[in-house]
Amino acid sequence: MNNLLSYNTRKKGYYRDREIEWDIDRFQVLTVEQIYLLHFKNIKNKKQALIKTRERLRKLVKLKKIKREKINYYGKPYGFYIHKPKGYTLEHIINRNWGYLYAMFYNPNFKLNDFENEYVVGDLQADGFIQLYSPKGKKYSYWFIESDRSSSKNKFDKIIKYNEMFKNDKYIDEFWVVDKRPDNFPKILIVTDTMEKFNKIQKHIQKENKMGLEFILLTVDKIRQFLLGSN
Repeated sequence: MNNLLSYNTRKKGYYRDREIEWDIDRFQVLTVEQIYLLHFKNIKNKKQALIKTRERLRKLVKLKKIKREKINYYGKPYGFYIHKPKGYTLEHIINRNWGYLYAMFYNPNFKLNDFENEYVVGDLQADGFIQLYSPKGKKYSYWFIESDRSSSKNKFDKIIKYNEMFKNDKYIDEFWVVDKRPDNFPKILIVTDTMEKFNKIQKHIQKENKMGLEFILLTVDKIRQFLLGSN
């Protein structure tokens, strides 16, 4: 009996490790907290769950299944990846991934169906796009995800671009289109890292959202509080 339990535990651990590797690959870069939310949140004791998360990640790093790198992000944690992304900082991608996780846990009736990084619609390239599905309600929920950190030197013109895309019908051939109404257009979640940047983006929304699209602006602090609770 003990041998059978040991075998089942190893088998369960093997499949969980494979799922962690798969998520790290498709999300591109994940932190300990993000991997905890994806794979260990069902463990009631949060402290023990985070310990277990770190143990699994150390094992995968030691086996050279994944790589880790110190990042300049909330206490300088590690970012875990398989192939280091090109074109964006690890911090930018982790910021975007907090947006994915917020959308995934925003409504417990909806489950992740699919997501796409660097989603292009017309002249706009969103940092991400996520598709959720409610089996009970048989409904879909769609979100654009944008990451804009305080360190970014780019001109923030996404509010204008989303409004122009909607106004000029550049989205009507997309698979998620129901009809041409703002309330059926996907939510647009913008994730930033400081209140200073938050306030700047808020002013853009107030001034430039002429079509009345649903923008949700959040700091990572607010998302972490929502997903992780008090530490």
